[in-house]
Amino acid sequence: MLAEERKKQIVELIEKKRILKVTELSRLLDATEATIRRDLDELQKQNKVRRVHGGAVPAAKTGRIFHYSELSTLCIEEKKRIAAKALTYIQDGDTLLFDGSTTALELGKLILESALTNISIITNSFHLTALFTGSGKRVIHTGGELFSGMNYATGTIAEQMLSGIRADKCFLGSNGIEPSYGYSVPNFLDAALKKSMQKASRVSFVLADHTKFGASYMAKFADFSCGIDYLVTDCLPEGTDFGKWDTSTKLIVADNF
Repeated sequence: MLAEERKKQIVELIEKKRILKVTELSRLLDATEATIRRDLDELQKQNKVRRVHGGAVPAAKTGRIFHYSELSTLCIEEKKRIAAKALTYIQDGDTLLFDGSTTALELGKLILESALTNISIITNSFHLTALFTGSGKRVIHTGGELFSGMNYATGTIAEQMLSGIRADKCFLGSNGIEPSYGYSVPNFLDAALKKSMQKASRVSFVLADHTKFGASYMAKFADFSCGIDYLVTDCLPEGTDFGKWDTSTKLIVADNF
């Protein structure tokens, strides 16, 4: 197979699968891993893919809208490891704020299975509300306008509700993490709600797998001098210069758990 044809197929496969490892691409295209890595490096320079730990993901547009059906199937094991690490920072008696991210949902599942009993949960997520129904835990939904693609609420009603509360900790997802830009999502309403959750919480956590590093989207909800206390990820992405990061944010790597 000619190099250009192989690179074209690589882009098409990554667009379809959303994330592929070098080993998978090597097998699918009957090429050596060294060849695939070289192709991925060239495709990244052309802004056709974005390299991540051990593979690549699509080079997403800054305004690309995600849907729950897509995000709920990506990096599931990584999200579970992140959630397990985040769980260790929760104590009985905490009031917790959760956004509608799929990693926050994984953390909710672990809380439900844990020995934690005296927990109050405030969320804009309908998935989390349904998860905790009948659990005996105190659950409060923010209200607001339904963002159907992700099954959570946003808008001024939710923001006004959050302006009148105080939580111990908030757990937020992020679609993009870029040291020179910050934490970002494609949707301005989502970004505004994350800012409100961060402001309402004494301690803030961002939960994001390694594929989010190096990506940036239209709506920034925090930069690295804006009070994100903990960033919890599954592993350290290759080539990321952590010297650029705000020292006030503690980086927690779940794979060191």
